[in-house]
Amino acid sequence: MVKAKDFVLASDKLEKEYLLVEVSNWNDYETKAHMGFYYQVLFPKLQSEKIKIAIKGEKPYVTNEELCKSGGVWVKFNNLTVQGSMYNGVFSAKGFADSLQFVENQGK
Repeated sequence: MVKAKDFVLASDKLEKEYLLVEVSNWNDYETKAHMGFYYQVLFPKLQSEKIKIAIKGEKPYVTNEELCKSGGVWVKFNNLTVQGSMYNGVFSAKGFADSLQFVENQGK
């Protein structure tokens, strides 16, 4: 049987830079242990679909308060993988990365 996580988004569908719009905690579903943070970004090539990218870590690279002040920041991810996900019968995409970097002077 094919599982949702078996679907991996082709690299030509991925951006090099993303607009980061929200940060939230990433906790293990079963143990509730803190794993890191989800970074929700817009994918312009996918009609501005929002996708959560999980990165392990103790503290976020940026807070939601900082994002609210700036209206979002542009970032790029190191070792980004985006795959399918099934939740409550809805197919979506989620990603994992090793880290993120802020992009200076995006759109200028």
